[in-house]
Amino acid sequence: MPNVDVLFYPSDKPFQVLTKAIRTSCKTYELFHIAQLLLEKPERFVVVIKSHKAEQTPPFYCSMPDGMPFECEDEAIEHVLEKHADRFFNVESVELDAPKGSFQMINKCGVTGALLAPPNYHRYSEILRSHHQSHCPHMPFEAFVSRVESDRSPETIAAWSEQMKKGVRYTVKNVADGQQPEVFQMREEARRYLVRLGNSVIRATDTVRLEGEQLAALPKGHLCRCVEYFLEKQRTFPLETANNLRGRLRRLNFNIYKRGNKGTSFVCMVKRKFRTENSIFAEGIQALIDFVEKHPKMPVNDLPKAYLGLQQEEGVALNPEQANALKQLHIDLKWLVHEGFVVEFENGTLFAAPVVKAASIAGREPADIEEESPDVVETTDVAAESAVIEESAEEASPDVSEIVTTE
Repeated sequence: MPNVDVLFYPSDKPFQVLTKAIRTSCKTYELFHIAQLLLEKPERFVVVIKSHKAEQTPPFYCSMPDGMPFECEDEAIEHVLEKHADRFFNVESVELDAPKGSFQMINKCGVTGALLAPPNYHRYSEILRSHHQSHCPHMPFEAFVSRVESDRSPETIAAWSEQMKKGVRYTVKNVADGQQPEVFQMREEARRYLVRLGNSVIRATDTVRLEGEQLAALPKGHLCRCVEYFLEKQRTFPLETANNLRGRLRRLNFNIYKRGNKGTSFVCMVKRKFRTENSIFAEGIQALIDFVEKHPKMPVNDLPKAYLGLQQEEGVALNPEQANALKQLHIDLKWLVHEGFVVEFENGTLFAAPVVKAASIAGREPADIEEESPDVVETTDVAAESAVIEESAEEASPDVSEIVTTE
């Protein structure tokens, strides 16, 4: 059972591109679909991981060089030494003398197969613990020790002796003028030095923020499984992510409305407007909005044929009268959508709410009125939305699922 909370928020640059596309198109998008688009690729979101304070969950230990979180302080130190040693040390490979002594066997790791040391070697315990911390940190030390194997073959003893001739020297960086830098011949000494540095190497925290692209490097373990669990859950039903988006979109002056108390939430730059019995439109505008109302879910690409009777064949030009009628249709439809009398959904379908009584909408918000209008909107199939919606050349607008990806 996860003992952390994991929340997902949009990355700034993809979110800016996304909102610009929504603002420019004046189309209406499902809030859940926007959330799923952002969660689709790691570069589009950031992750916030919080420990459960009510359950007294231990804090995370974050590597300061890259912000990577760990549940154990030793694991965090080991990560810094493994991945970022060059930020604290000048690391050099050096040749050493072969170990001296009489060695009858070599113990090796039963998990990785690596040669450790003879049990009578003076650094055996240090090598054993160092290998456990760097290669098997999630395994209890006792279980790790129980899987150690012994090898008495002369070839293995010779291979270990040759292996021990290759060492690493750690020379401390960034020392004060006039001071001699500390030099460590053993990895464990370098590790203890990092522990002494404290908060400049790791810090304890209750909250961690990661870019989505960093998740691939998150160490395998309980914390990684928790993040994967929440991410998969949100990709399937992004309720929390959509709620996180809701406030941010409203602060950017987007309009969010819900069809029915438990219906789908939609996002649009345009504020809904409703016709009353007192509304007066130009003849062409009135005819078009009446047609859209009588033909709900009409695809915008089918409108020229359905409304004007025009079906342009490839390679055949429209006559001037037909071309002017088509142009006027685009102008009228654009005005109705931009003014909020007609809704153009992300899948290219149109909807016009029926006339309402003026007295019934006085002093009320459009979103409240919308909840009472007939539900004629189909829920968008996110999988089907990956295809680009073709529109007429003059009125074409970019598909949000494509435009959200930035270079």
